[in-house]
Amino acid sequence: MSASHGQKVTTDPASKIPINEGVGTVTSDSLAGESLKNSGSFGEGNPKAAASKQPSSSTTTNTTDATNATKLDAAVNAEARDAQEGWNEEKIMSSGKGLSGASSGGAAGTAPTGLAAGKNVDPSVLQPKGANLTEDPNMSGNTKFGEIGTKDDPARQAELDLSKKTAAMPTMNGYGDHGHEEDPFGPAKGGIVSSFDAFPKTKKTYLVQGRNSSAWTVTLILTCIYLSWSEISRWFAGTTSQSFAVEKGVSHDMQLNLDVIVAMRCADLHVNMQDAAGDRTLAGELLRKDPTSWSQWTGKNIESGTHELGKESGKQAPGWEELWDVHEQLGKARKRKFSKTPRVRGQTDSCRIYGSLIGNKVQGDFHITARGHGYMEFGEHLDHSSFNFSHIIREMSFGPYYPSLVNPLDSTIAVTPTPDDKFYKFQYYISIVPTIYTDDASMIPLLQAITSTQDHPASNIFHTTHAIKTNQYAVTSQSHKVPETYVPGVFVKFDIEPIMLAVVEESGGFWRLIVRLVNVVSGVMVAGSWAWQMFDWGSEVLGKRRRRGDGVGVLGTPSVEKKSWD
Repeated sequence: MSASHGQKVTTDPASKIPINEGVGTVTSDSLAGESLKNSGSFGEGNPKAAASKQPSSSTTTNTTDATNATKLDAAVNAEARDAQEGWNEEKIMSSGKGLSGASSGGAAGTAPTGLAAGKNVDPSVLQPKGANLTEDPNMSGNTKFGEIGTKDDPARQAELDLSKKTAAMPTMNGYGDHGHEEDPFGPAKGGIVSSFDAFPKTKKTYLVQGRNSSAWTVTLILTCIYLSWSEISRWFAGTTSQSFAVEKGVSHDMQLNLDVIVAMRCADLHVNMQDAAGDRTLAGELLRKDPTSWSQWTGKNIESGTHELGKESGKQAPGWEELWDVHEQLGKARKRKFSKTPRVRGQTDSCRIYGSLIGNKVQGDFHITARGHGYMEFGEHLDHSSFNFSHIIREMSFGPYYPSLVNPLDSTIAVTPTPDDKFYKFQYYISIVPTIYTDDASMIPLLQAITSTQDHPASNIFHTTHAIKTNQYAVTSQSHKVPETYVPGVFVKFDIEPIMLAVVEESGGFWRLIVRLVNVVSGVMVAGSWAWQMFDWGSEVLGKRRRRGDGVGVLGTPSVEKKSWD
């Protein structure tokens, strides 16, 4: 087919066959457009030929700058052209990912036309295309059609605007101003010890403060101190044990210690002791007798703790259960001398009989009677009007003399009901029990096998601070008026029990005390921690219930009012 005036012939370099293409729309001010307007030969044989209303100045047909023009490779036909363009596009995409043989310096590069686009372009070219298009009056110059990648790129401008809005928004804890700082999560500054701490510590400002437990901590500390002091005191006091056994030692003698004030003159009194063996001891010759005045020992001058036997007083004589403090008994077993008789003021009417005497360790009687009554003696008969056997017993003990050891008859007073009761008899029945006090349990066999007499080679063991051997006793009394045919006076009948009482006080070792203290402190801390956790949990549960009860009802109405609607 021969080419006509209305056709253009394109010879593809890759094809020897010419391609005849129909003439399309041309510009109105071109020669082809003038030919069409005047029904020239350009439109003959080409019904699609037409002239547009746009002049050539508003199109790209007059652009002679081919710098940024796209280069098309040779193709046989349109299908080959489409396939070639698709492959070129895939190569461009793959080159950004580093898949093709081309350079893969990055995922995205600078557009070859990005920086040069929009520069030195004729403003007349940037005109809207189409009959119904109007130009935005707010846009001028290069901002009309900004190229991708330039400073006038609309997408880039939108991204900048979004960044400014994001920066202006308030952020949590000032993160927008300070960013991510490591100081709040690092160790505290300013401490010497903290510089050696390998574990980072969180600052107090980032911690949630719990319930104040300072008062509870003080309570636990005071409790630990109190219980620890109790354990230490109990350790020092030790544990006292009592045991009875048959007395194994064989002893023949027993010492009697006496300090009595009788309301009669010394010359009118006789003191004697007789035992079951038939031996009679003239105690009046072995004991001291000092004239004194009854008023110096009674009334305002009465000694503290003096009381009647069997009646309470400020210093009551202890019973068996009150004599188990071994350390107290050992500490008191020191002084062995009787005190001196106070100087007499005025006329003497009484007699102080005191001292120690040795007798057989058998049942016996000790009695104080009036001169000429009782034992058959040579001498003047005493008038009955001088009788007055009211007396004060300051000391009555058996064994070594330890004046600080308290006995049942110590500091007791007994008087006749009336001054006219001349024939009056005071009787005491004493049951003696040999007793050993020691703080060393290993000494018990030795202490039970020896006696406390001075002649025994091992008797000095009882003079140490670890053991004493003495005699405790129980006493009952009976006082009554007797007829003149009977003998008045003070009579003491004593009997010795064949058993031995051992009072041993032992304290645990030091390490046992440490273990007990650790158990006490740890127990208090663990129990206190559990109690505090339970209290904290209970407070939290109660607080949730209260907040739930004070909740808001429908439309801001309190729940109490809401319930009233039902």
